[in-house]
This record gives sequence, structure tokens and C-alpha cells, in this order.
Amino acid sequence: MIIELEVNGARLIISGDNLAVNLTEGHEAHDGLSISAFKAHIEQFITDREMTPTQFGKKFAGDPLFVFQLRDGREPRSQTRQRIIEAMGADERETAA
Repeated sequence: MIIELEVNGARLIISGDNLAVNLTEGHEAHDGLSISAFKAHIEQFITDREMTPTQFGKKFAGDPLFVFQLRDGREPRSQTRQRIIEAMGADERETAA
């Protein structure tokens, strides 16, 4: 017997034969960015804009520790990731204009 569950974007498979559990990363933002891609996008944005992690966190997440916590393993909800990606896009458009 195999039981498959999806919990907070993670896929959990439980096998009744040997009770093995396989947890796979399935954290996807609405725009398809995984947590690791989200983090990489932020790191590149910070580098390109010559911002400090604190400046980024204050401006886009309302939390000066946001980037530091991401680096330490924080996994924001998909709605939070989407809101930040949208704000970054708006900022890019303003800068380009």
C-alpha cells in the first residue's frame, strides 16, 4: 500500500510495505520559482543593485532580517515569495523608466 500526501507544497509518500518515507521538495511560488531559485534571484538582485541585505529586507519584505533568515533556511510562504517577486519587478520597471 502507498499513501501520497501533499503538505505545504511538499510531497510525502508513505509505503506500507517498509514504512519508508520520501519527502521531496515541491515548494513552488505562483510564478514557478522554487525556494532555491527565489533565493538565487534575490541574491542576484542585491548584487546588481549594490544593496545590502538589510536594505532589501526593509524595502521588499518589511523585515530587515529577511535575507539573513533566508540564508539560514527560512522558507517564506508562496504568497510572500510572490509579493516580493512582484515588488522586485515593479522596482526594476521603475529603474528602467
